[in-house]
Amino acid sequence: MHVSKHLFRLRDLGYAGIWRILRNAHSRATPEAAQEGMNGVSVPFLFAEHAPWERLALTLSIRGMGGNEVYFGPGEWPGTACAPQNFVFDQCGPLCVLNGLNVSALDALAASVGSSLVNAGGPDAHPCRLLADMALMLERQQDLSATRIAWVGGANGLAHSLLEAAMYIPYELFMALPEWGEPNRDLLSLVFAAGAKVFLTRDSHMAVDGAHYVYAGSAPRHTDDSALRAGMLIDGALMEMAHPEARLLLGQETGCRVQDEVLAAHVALEHERFAMHFQTQRLIWDWLLHEDDA
Repeated sequence: MHVSKHLFRLRDLGYAGIWRILRNAHSRATPEAAQEGMNGVSVPFLFAEHAPWERLALTLSIRGMGGNEVYFGPGEWPGTACAPQNFVFDQCGPLCVLNGLNVSALDALAASVGSSLVNAGGPDAHPCRLLADMALMLERQQDLSATRIAWVGGANGLAHSLLEAAMYIPYELFMALPEWGEPNRDLLSLVFAAGAKVFLTRDSHMAVDGAHYVYAGSAPRHTDDSALRAGMLIDGALMEMAHPEARLLLGQETGCRVQDEVLAAHVALEHERFAMHFQTQRLIWDWLLHEDDA
């Protein structure tokens, strides 16, 4: 009997699964699912938030393997965000993609449907994008144990996955976090207990010092305080503290403030990042659709 696999957090893949995807993405290996094709499978995209970057990468990877998507955006879901009506899943076949849900809602859905569910980004985790970023870093750096990563701004799903990945991938992670944007404390306890090389601070300069990659984290969504609403600033002076070949990565489409000149200098990397997301996503479909790792 086939048991549906789900990808809500990186730990759902396990150590071997994470590294297999990273190495295959780095080597540009063609996944088995791409060779066999999805044979016209319809994959519902249930997005509780607008995320055009994620939607495009997912759509291209599905169509490139012979499948197609059925998109339900914010306010278009049949049912509620945490309990879509069953006919959505009845028409989807083996896969369904969800965006903007917390992991507890995903766990509840997994208990009632037979499809493999994929977390395409939410407040608790963003495993798909994080795997793509790690694959890109592996391609550029080769030795991730010698890689230092900085996160500047509030924690979101990608930040949580970055923390979780530190238990499996030996990079150094320095996070400059405001009081309003701290990560989940249970996850932090798990990460520290695993001996991951993670360091927390309020000082963005301390976090960025010597970093090879600098993530621009999130800004507060709902506040009347203009100073808080502005978020933490990433400017040329801050980036000068990073490694001479440091690269900026957007942790969110609309996150903390990034100086225009800094953003323009690093926009080319976003194109590489998107291409790797496409490649990695195809490998994720392969993992979900084949029973050998179930």
